[in-house]
Amino acid sequence: MKKMKKALSLLTVLTLVLASCVMLPACGEQLTPEQKFDAANANLKAADDVSLKNGVISAEIDMGGQTMEIPIDLNVDVINDKDDPLNTQMAMDMNANLFGQSMEIHMYLKDKTMYTDSSGTKTKTPLDDESMKQLQEYLAKNSDKDASIAEYVTESKEEDGVVTLKLDGAKMIKDAMSKVDEEQIDSDQIKTIEQTIDKIGLKTITCKATIEDENFKDLQYSTTLNIDPALMGMTADTTSETTDKMKIKIKVKFGEIKTNSGLKIDFPDFSDYKEAAAE
Repeated sequence: MKKMKKALSLLTVLTLVLASCVMLPACGEQLTPEQKFDAANANLKAADDVSLKNGVISAEIDMGGQTMEIPIDLNVDVINDKDDPLNTQMAMDMNANLFGQSMEIHMYLKDKTMYTDSSGTKTKTPLDDESMKQLQEYLAKNSDKDASIAEYVTESKEEDGVVTLKLDGAKMIKDAMSKVDEEQIDSDQIKTIEQTIDKIGLKTITCKATIEDENFKDLQYSTTLNIDPALMGMTADTTSETTDKMKIKIKVKFGEIKTNSGLKIDFPDFSDYKEAAAE
């Protein structure tokens, strides 16, 4: 169970970091593949509501010749509040199968409170003033309208409305970390994180998106990591024919993206959700 939680935690963090890096604000005419991506992404971020369906997070793991696949199905609905961005509403459904164990998670954000139903265990966590302040500061630091995905592109092409970009993954994540509040992560911690990025072998992130009328219709990104198993508290079965590195191919894909559809979220009854215990 500890291995399962550690693997899920690492995969979730990597996914969120990659997602936050790929979804950069942008502007400009739609000429190059980068500019087409920028325009679609700007519209996505400015949308009143966003529905991300048929989502799949997959991790193909090869550890010392032993292989496994971790599939996670994901659907996300978001309703933005233009007057109060922190009053966003969200519903996320996630189904995972890790090491032969099934896990079903439903997460909701409403009235600045996070509700979580994890395999029947229901908890709620109000976002306190400090959390709200930190979120506001992070959003402010990432609101540069002149930023462009082109800063990280090493190769690009566009064919039949499908844009494919190869991105410098290490640079993207290091730049993202530089925007984190210094009160939360000091310079030594940032240096440690940068060293970890080098250790996991994050190099290229491949992003692929179908774009129509300056809007995403689908979006996927993938990368391959070469990780020292010790970073996850595991050991590899090393022989003369195997490697001590754990190769993980990660792919995140949303097969259907809709924006400004007048989305309404059908929230459950939260009366039986209990306050999460303080750690």
